[in-house]
Amino acid sequence: MKQLLTFVALLLIPGSFTYLHAQENPSPEPCLTHVMQKEEEAKDPSIAIKRAELERFTQAFVEQRKQAATGKTSGAVKIIPVVVHVIHEGGAENISDAQIQDGIRVLNEDFRRLNNDTNKTQSVWKSIAADSEIEFRLAQKDPNGNCTNGITRTYSELTNEARNNVKGLIVWPANKYLNVWLVKTIENTSGTSGFIIGFAQFPGGNSSTDGVVVRNDYWGVMGTASQTYRGRTATHEVGHWLNLRHIWGDATCGNDQVSDTPTQEASNSGCPSFPHVTCSNGPNGDMYQNYMDYSNGNCENLFTEGQKARMLATLNSSTSGRNNLWSSSNLAATGTDGTPATLCTPHAEFESSTIYLCEGDSVQFFDKSWNGKPSSWNWTFSGGTPASSTDSTPYVTYNTAGTYNVSLTASNSTGSDVELKTNYIVVSPATAVEKVMPFTEGFEDATYVSNNWVIENPDASIGWERTSATSYSGSACLRLRNDLNATNHKDRIISPTYDIDSILSPKLTYKVAFAQNTSSDNDKLKVYVSTNCGKSWALRSQKSGTQLATVSAQSFEFTPSGTSDWREETVSLGPYAGADKIRVMFEFTGDGGNNIYLDDLNLSGTGYIGIGEQDADAIGMRLYPNPFSDEATLQFHLTHRSAVDINVYDVTGRALYTLQPSALLSAGTHTYALSAKLFPKGIYFIHVNTGDHVATTRMVIQ
Repeated sequence: MKQLLTFVALLLIPGSFTYLHAQENPSPEPCLTHVMQKEEEAKDPSIAIKRAELERFTQAFVEQRKQAATGKTSGAVKIIPVVVHVIHEGGAENISDAQIQDGIRVLNEDFRRLNNDTNKTQSVWKSIAADSEIEFRLAQKDPNGNCTNGITRTYSELTNEARNNVKGLIVWPANKYLNVWLVKTIENTSGTSGFIIGFAQFPGGNSSTDGVVVRNDYWGVMGTASQTYRGRTATHEVGHWLNLRHIWGDATCGNDQVSDTPTQEASNSGCPSFPHVTCSNGPNGDMYQNYMDYSNGNCENLFTEGQKARMLATLNSSTSGRNNLWSSSNLAATGTDGTPATLCTPHAEFESSTIYLCEGDSVQFFDKSWNGKPSSWNWTFSGGTPASSTDSTPYVTYNTAGTYNVSLTASNSTGSDVELKTNYIVVSPATAVEKVMPFTEGFEDATYVSNNWVIENPDASIGWERTSATSYSGSACLRLRNDLNATNHKDRIISPTYDIDSILSPKLTYKVAFAQNTSSDNDKLKVYVSTNCGKSWALRSQKSGTQLATVSAQSFEFTPSGTSDWREETVSLGPYAGADKIRVMFEFTGDGGNNIYLDDLNLSGTGYIGIGEQDADAIGMRLYPNPFSDEATLQFHLTHRSAVDINVYDVTGRALYTLQPSALLSAGTHTYALSAKLFPKGIYFIHVNTGDHVATTRMVIQ
């Protein structure tokens, strides 16, 4: 049984080579090939030495093969075991097994020249278009010898703007498997407006990052995949992984170290017309149909015999253990030796339609188990109705506020697995926790904070915490030790519910203290608001980098030493005027910066609507129907003759309409008609001043 550390925990729990295409214009743009290679080799000079040795081996291997060649094929197909790691947040990027298998199909067709568009290869290149005699198979045994379908699935926000950091989440031995990581998006550090769809590591690099990263929507040709590129992003990137360079040599009229690919000036995009002559390479011009160019997938359709020889040299070299991948012992160890596939035990995993609810709400749970298909499910829902289920997608209702555990046991004929998520479901009370405004939270009461504030810390590492190490005022504040956190990691902290119905022109203010490590750090702080207990959120404010920083960059751990290190931020809550239940969420995304602190959260406005509903109840004040789009009736009761005035205000406190000028009214029940035609759609407040009471009710016109 595996127990997943809390996804939503109460606060008391502590916490290469790129393939680039323009987003708006599908034409490719220059990638970071030489930049990433130089950076990698600058960090570890031994990598350059290994690659130089591999290049000498490759040139000798190619020459020897040329001298000994008796034909284009050797008949010995080299099998490469593959593991595909899906890094996801539970969205469409968590692609199906079928789409993953489809991507493997594309690789095999392209590398074996079994692709259905070989007839489109220009006749001048057909004689050198190669069957690379390389085949890719999803592993059937993991590094421990356990049954696998060659696919792993990891929930992580690192799937966004991914870099080599995703490889730290999961990697299998690179001398036994080709590791492929499928992600949502890839970070573009090229300074262009395009987006990167894949990158790979040449042999000779760090084994912990060896493999290929591809966007999920460029893998295969089904599901989320783009049809334009026919799944050939992976073909291109695996070519790099097998030591193929870009066909233009990453230089103007450069050298890709392959004798049968023509010199060309630069990368191509789209699908040029034949011949596309550059660098005096006529009459045939650029080989724009080569997988190692930047033409689109509908245009590319071949590797050459020279590229095949170069890839086979890599697979015969000990550099990065490429020669072990296809060895008979490794094929047996990874289950890729032709042994029939067997059903594996499921790896239990589940998701839900939401993790935040109001009392009385229902939520649907979804089985997301992988590795082996379950045939039965056993759920337990603490605090839920029902408390258990054997459905694969059950609905559960939570009637009482609190945080609750959920567990799933997924089983099939080979075994079972359990996933337990502690404090997973967060149910807010039907009425707001804080109703008296204005309200200030200084995080002084540790018990209040731990019982009412919630953090999201998916990896159970560094998260928001209450600290008494510093503060703007009082003796405590909130802190996120970002100097110890992973880049691109998101951490959230969520307030209890607030009733701001009585505030005119409501706003949120808070104190923040933050330092960058360097001026290029672009850490972000976003503020969101929810009116449905956290089921959905609206962005209200964001700052990043130098705009967020309150002091100059510093390389040592930042702790504010005085009030001058803090700044007050203001967030308008105007759209939520009249709301009787809001939550506020602070989301911080790290980018290498230093620590961040929050203190003195305050909800206030330009004015306050008396004691509101208590006075409304005292005079029996009713507005019905409400909301309304035609007419409504205002009714109240006077126990004695009183001077009364009735006015309508907007959410800023501005008087818009006088329904009853000040006048003496007799004891008894009084009614007034209100027409929606008098006001635009929106939220308003009706004030009835009787002398004894100032009663207020909210009016909503639809």
